[in-house]
Amino acid sequence: MSLSSRLGFLQLPLRYLVAIGVTVLLALAVLAFIRVTVADLELGAQKQSLERDIAALQVENEALHAKVDYLQTDDAVEKLAREQLGWTKPGDTAVVVVRPPSEPTPTTAR
Repeated sequence: MSLSSRLGFLQLPLRYLVAIGVTVLLALAVLAFIRVTVADLELGAQKQSLERDIAALQVENEALHAKVDYLQTDDAVEKLAREQLGWTKPGDTAVVVVRPPSEPTPTTAR
């Protein structure tokens, strides 16, 4: 088999080789465009998700700021002192409820 028969594609007219080259380049350009478009769509979806997360965190942040503002008031401090620490104001009567110890459960004899 001669070299010219093995390299038969080189014997094609120049316009066919140019057409094949242009087709290959066009196919590569289309693939690159598709990849960029898919990446753009994914980034857009990720951006929307992050914007929703930011909005939710801003609402939570505002609620926490409101709670901090409330907890720094005298009313909140007094309420927590009474409920959690059992403190009373002068003149108040503190009531302590003492429950009787639970009776031991009877054991069965063997």
